[in-house]
Amino acid sequence: MKKRLVSIFMLMVATVSCIGLTAFSDADMATEQTEEVELIKEAFVGAIETRLNMGTFVSETGSPSALSEQARNDNINAYTSLIEQYYASDNPCRAKYISLHEFYMNENSDEILYSLSNGVLQCEFNGVHLAADAQSATVEAQYISWDKRIESNEAGNFEVAVPVARNTVTATMVKEGGNWKLLETLSMNKEFADDAMAKINQLNTVAPIGEDTLNQNVNSAEEICSTSFVSFDDAMIAANSIDEASINPFNMLDEVESLMQNEDSNNLE
Repeated sequence: MKKRLVSIFMLMVATVSCIGLTAFSDADMATEQTEEVELIKEAFVGAIETRLNMGTFVSETGSPSALSEQARNDNINAYTSLIEQYYASDNPCRAKYISLHEFYMNENSDEILYSLSNGVLQCEFNGVHLAADAQSATVEAQYISWDKRIESNEAGNFEVAVPVARNTVTATMVKEGGNWKLLETLSMNKEFADDAMAKINQLNTVAPIGEDTLNQNVNSAEEICSTSFVSFDDAMIAANSIDEASINPFNMLDEVESLMQNEDSNNLE
């Protein structure tokens, strides 16, 4: 009987130990998945910003022809490395982006299309669904992008443009060479800032705090963007005075639409 009790006790200890190990293993798996999800998010944003950087270079004249051949080649190689870092080898746009960037850098045209800055203002992930083998994932995200640039016009002067847009995307990410990369964009819906501003101003609701400031910032930016500057330097100074975050209307649009929904709900009660 005593031997049996000892055996039962040892069995219980072994069972508890196994349960503990299993719980620890599950916790480890959850931690690993969380870490993978964060890496996927970083890679997704990196891929978007790399695409936005296509044709970007540093110049005092706005023309790549002013750069030395070595500087152009270094720029092309650096951009190619970013594409290879963030875009999977089977991504249908990978080779095209590299080719287009090389074309822009070697273009010997009098026309100016110069990007001062660009990127992702904010990105919200609605879902990151990791496959069972942890080698691929589906990403559902919404990000706001901008591109501050200077363009030459038909009169030989210079104009400023700062397009801001909100993009709702579903994409496939894959793990390649130990790194997460963008394989394919499955769907994409783009909303433009002008349309968002028009919608804000059309909605019949009490203006949320900050809407007047947003309108002022947008009007100021529009005035700059409608001006034809004689020199590239003047255009650059004016462009740099625009804060892209201050003319982002999408957070305000979400707030206004939320207020409208609350008002409608209150009216139904």
